[in-house]
Amino acid sequence: MVAEEANGGAKEANGEEANGGAEDSETETEMEEQEEAGEEVVDVPRWLCGMGMGRYAAAFEAHEVDAEVLPWLTMDDLRDMGIGAVGARRKLFCAIQRLTSQPLPRR
Repeated sequence: MVAEEANGGAKEANGEEANGGAEDSETETEMEEQEEAGEEVVDVPRWLCGMGMGRYAAAFEAHEVDAEVLPWLTMDDLRDMGIGAVGARRKLFCAIQRLTSQPLPRR
C-alpha cells in the first residue's frame, strides 16, 4: 500500500483515506447494538471476542456450539465446557440471556 501524507491525511494509492483501525471499533459497536437489540448471533467466535471472551472460542468450537445452540446454553453447560472461572461463566450466561430475551424468529 502506497500512502501520501502531503495534505495532512493518509491516503491509499487508490485515493481513499485510510481508516486507521476505525473499522474494528465500528464492528464492535455493531455487535453490541445487535446484542442489545436481541438480534441473532451468526458468528459465535466473533461474538465472544466482542465481549472480551475470545479465549473461550476454542471451547465453544470443541463443543460444537454454534448460533443455533448458543441461546439454549445453561450455567451447567458452560461449566461442562470447561469454563471454570465463575465470573466468566456468569458474564457469558448473562450475555446469552440477553440474546434470548427476544422471541426467536420462526424459520
